[in-house]
Amino acid sequence: MLLALPLTPFWAKGLGGPAMELPILMGLIASICLSLGAYANAVLQSYQRFKTMAAVNIAGATLRAGLVVGVALVTGLTLVQALVINVVVAVFGLVVGLLVVPRTGVKASGLAQRQALGQMLHFGKWLVVSYSLNAIISRLDVVMLAHFRPAADVGHYAAALQLASVMPLLISSLTTVLIPKVTALPADQLGSYLRKVLFGAG
Repeated sequence: MLLALPLTPFWAKGLGGPAMELPILMGLIASICLSLGAYANAVLQSYQRFKTMAAVNIAGATLRAGLVVGVALVTGLTLVQALVINVVVAVFGLVVGLLVVPRTGVKASGLAQRQALGQMLHFGKWLVVSYSLNAIISRLDVVMLAHFRPAADVGHYAAALQLASVMPLLISSLTTVLIPKVTALPADQLGSYLRKVLFGAG
């Protein structure tokens, strides 16, 4: 994403001209903050601090809703104002997330950190490619629609698409809790635990 910042004028040409440079830049900044903030969520998930994780996410959602409603009532919501709100909420989530991350007091040596980073890149490179392609494909329809339909139609479509994502969010919430617990179980207990959680069977 940092490498994409200098390419903002290029993206703007394909999405409506120079007027889109500022919105695209703000969107990239918000995306960078959200990506960095995801580190805090991952750490809280691994420590099974689900209440803290939920509190941070609820606080961010409440802040976003409050700002959107407040700005809409006072001045009317514009594209730039909506993007500013997204940046503010993303920065808020990043700062709060880093503040609540558990401090272990353990500091690894530089060599150990480089080895750990190498292992993460080795095992995670295909996940990075997969998530990157999924992020592009999942929003490509909205970008293409903007070339053929008025902005109001694009907004209605994006809102309906957001509402349709409720079920994946529920599944994601379930996996957030299950993954750390499942990975800590012995192989012979895994099947019975999943049956108990998913179907209520012992």
